[in-house]
Amino acid sequence: MTAPWPVFTRPVPLSRRTTSAGTTTLCNPAKVVLSLYGPKGELRGALLEGGTSLRMPPHAATELTAYLTPGAYVQAWGQGVKNRFGSTIEVEEIDYLVDEGSGP
Repeated sequence: MTAPWPVFTRPVPLSRRTTSAGTTTLCNPAKVVLSLYGPKGELRGALLEGGTSLRMPPHAATELTAYLTPGAYVQAWGQGVKNRFGSTIEVEEIDYLVDEGSGP
């Protein structure tokens, strides 16, 4: 039986640091369109359907490859910047949207 609503896995914290001024940016659930790579070819984040980019350290991105693969639906929390050119989130926690029976 399929759940009539999307199911999220438990958020994966990338670090235990607290944010300055206690503010956090929330990214609405969105589809990953493109994986983003650093200058040495290391996975560094993802571009989401709405134009938001997610950034994280290479060691974290390597462990979360399934979360950053095109076609995956994710939600992220962290420090962010939004201006007329777009928005970027330095990911502190990320969540993977799954259908019943599938997952990262």
